[in-house]
Amino acid sequence: SNVRVDAVVPLARIGAELPSGFRIEKRKVRGEVSDGMICSKAELGLEEKSDGIWIFDERLGLAIGADLAELLEYDDYVLDIKVKSNRTDCFGVYGVAREVAAVLDRPLRPLDVSCDETRASDRIDIRIEDSNDTPRYALRRMDGVTVGPSPLRIQHRLIKAGMRPVSNAVDATNYVMLELGHPIHPFDADLLGKTILVRRARSGESFRTLDGVERALDPRVLLITDGGRPIALAGVMGGEESEIRAETKRILLEVATFGHQAIRQSSRLTSRPCNGAP
Repeated sequence: SNVRVDAVVPLARIGAELPSGFRIEKRKVRGEVSDGMICSKAELGLEEKSDGIWIFDERLGLAIGADLAELLEYDDYVLDIKVKSNRTDCFGVYGVAREVAAVLDRPLRPLDVSCDETRASDRIDIRIEDSNDTPRYALRRMDGVTVGPSPLRIQHRLIKAGMRPVSNAVDATNYVMLELGHPIHPFDADLLGKTILVRRARSGESFRTLDGVERALDPRVLLITDGGRPIALAGVMGGEESEIRAETKRILLEVATFGHQAIRQSSRLTSRPCNGAP
């Protein structure tokens, strides 16, 4: 029902085989000869159920006739690896690659982490209530951001790793987390104050997380606040009031190290919403 003139869509041509095993053949459909099939994300194995044909966002700039199988790296394998809790160095793809390189005595390709940046004239004041909870907390501000879809290859890599693509800004943080095993979090800088305070929750406080759930906070929960109100559950989940939006122009990127015990405790204590429902 969503097909329209001038839409750019995925086409499975005659001879193509979909992830389900269905092979495209030349056949008559409602009296007309079909030379292929335009596809939904579900038919391409990218989601469980689709509401309609996958219409590509024009901002992706896809060329007509581009090989979608190559763009999405369909000729690939997904390794399902169970990592024990004492091997946090293998929680990311690069950590696993490091382990494989050591076992096979192969060189490990270094990561390119270079970037161009200009120091901002105005600074964010970071305060930490207890250094045992937060040994390190760092922020970088990025201005002139344009929020949009990630390249298809990045989106599909996230899907293969079990994550849902959201937008370029959010996908980039999830991609780095999967690569290095260290969570990072983006805030909309224009929705925050000038002070970031990392502290334990106050008695009676509540907080609405990114999933839209209002959560009652135990005083043992570790919070990120912008001086007063909570903006994230440290190391667990961000907040609805400071999330990245389509209109976001400035981002505060959080890279922090939190105490493992504090994070596990926070995750356990905030697993239920305010009304007690599961």
